[in-house]
Amino acid sequence: MPDAGEVDLQTLRFPGDSRVSCGDGNMESQKLNDWLQVVGAGGIIASLVFVGVQLKQTQEIAIAAQYQARHESIVETLRSFIQSDTALRLYGNQLAQFLQQRPDVSAEIRALVSQQPVEELALLSLGAQIDLKSADNLYYQFQSGFLTEESWLGFREELKFALAQQPPASAMRAVYTDTRMMQRESFREFVDDLIAEIDSAAR
Repeated sequence: MPDAGEVDLQTLRFPGDSRVSCGDGNMESQKLNDWLQVVGAGGIIASLVFVGVQLKQTQEIAIAAQYQARHESIVETLRSFIQSDTALRLYGNQLAQFLQQRPDVSAEIRALVSQQPVEELALLSLGAQIDLKSADNLYYQFQSGFLTEESWLGFREELKFALAQQPPASAMRAVYTDTRMMQRESFREFVDDLIAEIDSAAR
């Protein structure tokens, strides 16, 4: 502390002098340091968020690719039946017997089954299963954000048209009814709403 009569040059200011004292400079320096720390922390948080988003997107892409691969495997198996006359005949015979024995099958379907060659019956059923699996895969890709709404709406109309047809034009609705509880929950809800829309328009 300066003696009486002495002048502290560090704190001495003259009119118009813009200099600050050492104490003020330390405060400004501390504020700048605090701001730099805040900005640095914000940058780290933003980087972590960005990495997290990238990881989530990568995971979603991987899951969608796996779903696509499973779909292709199932469809390939069904197509292998179509390409074999023996498999078509065996599958058609089993399907015909199954439908004839079911009490909930309508008389029209029973008559169709009895008149339809078993190979054609098998083709009708397998084709509907392939189309249904493809519709489920497309809906999953749409839900995951990998299919545009415009593209999906076109596929939706195709599915709606197929579900509105009756055998032998299409077996889509019959196959869906038989396999309804085996479908993904969200796809099942979507198809149920679509069928309700079809039935409502037909009244």
